[in-house]
Parts: sequence; C-alpha cells; structure tokens
Amino acid sequence: MAIDSSRSYSCSDLFSTRQLSLYSLVMILSALTIEISVAIIIFDVQVLTGNPFVNIAMYGALRI
Repeated sequence: MAIDSSRSYSCSDLFSTRQLSLYSLVMILSALTIEISVAIIIFDVQVLTGNPFVNIAMYGALRI
C-alpha cells in the first residue's frame, strides 16, 4: 500500500469509517481513564500522613 504524502489528514479522518471510529473511541476513553487514575493517585499521595520526604519521593516516582 503506497502512502500518499501529498494528502493532509485531520481529526475528522479518525472517524471516517466505522472501524476507525471504534478504534479512536477506545483509544480516547482508555487515555482519559488512565489520566484520571494517575491524577487521583498523585493528588492522594500529597495528603498522606507520615514522613513528608517519603511522600514527596512517592509523588516523584508516580510522576515518572
């Protein structure tokens, strides 16, 4: 299959066919779920009781 380098693509091309729409929707929902989960974990680490240096180390490790 030859790639047409003269054509420019846009976000609407992600939803041009049923199969691409399903792939795009699954990828978008997966990315949102992961980002929300990471944000919840990171914000909860800051309010932990105990050694603040360990909490900051855990916060840094989760950001990586």
